[in-house]
Amino acid sequence: MNKMVMIICFSFLLLGCSISNNDEEKFEVMIDVTEYSMVSSSELIADLGEPDALEENYMGGTLYSYKEDLGHFEFILHDDVVTRLTVYSNDYWNNEGENFPYHGIDTVKTIGIEELKPTAKKKDTGSTLIISPVSDNVADVQFHDIEEDEFGMMKITYNLSNY
Repeated sequence: MNKMVMIICFSFLLLGCSISNNDEEKFEVMIDVTEYSMVSSSELIADLGEPDALEENYMGGTLYSYKEDLGHFEFILHDDVVTRLTVYSNDYWNNEGENFPYHGIDTVKTIGIEELKPTAKKKDTGSTLIISPVSDNVADVQFHDIEEDEFGMMKITYNLSNY
């Protein structure tokens, strides 16, 4: 009888483990930052149109600014390729609208990064989360102004040699 009870308990334990492993939380992708990795200015303009503002000699490159529904986007290009993308939530940029949803380390899934490199390291200060290296085409991701379940700004660096 004891053997039968142990088998039943063990079966429930295995069933519980398999349910929790298959019930992985899904996150809606709000922007796929991997699409902008090392794209040229002409590709950026073909995708987003002419920038709302253009600033030459910005951090040694050129800054392209766009106002999108999601927020304010700033692309920095060096040698005519995107090396960094900074995205400000509408609340962070102009105090109108909302911040972005924050899910800890899983927030990378909301920006199109499915899996981190095995060598990825994270630094969490409570108000900022930095992950590096992220993937083959994203060197560094930073989530700033974190408060509970939201954050205000993110920086995605595609090439660290310029920063």
